[in-house]
Amino acid sequence: MIDGAPMSKTSSGDRMEQSQGTSAERTEIQAEVESQLESAKELAKTVSVDEFKNGAWFVKILQHVNQAYDRNDRATYFHNKYLGLPPDEIADKLIPVATRYAVLREG
Repeated sequence: MIDGAPMSKTSSGDRMEQSQGTSAERTEIQAEVESQLESAKELAKTVSVDEFKNGAWFVKILQHVNQAYDRNDRATYFHNKYLGLPPDEIADKLIPVATRYAVLREG
């Protein structure tokens, strides 16, 4: 089962292709991952040796995560990210994420 959709009984090659998505989807996901990796590298460059030694790097990363969450905490962002999904299904995906962020924020 992939993303809630049962797999049909086809050859293993067909199942592999179905699990990997279309070429455009793979390219989009790869671009997103590369962008996030580049962002993480840039953030890592801002951490000094002293911050790493005294643990301040962790606070810096949490601040970065919170800023990203605040920036993306808009209905239009998630509507565009999950195009085609009804609002209740989008909410089902976001509730666990919001819970994790709330726990991080409150410590």
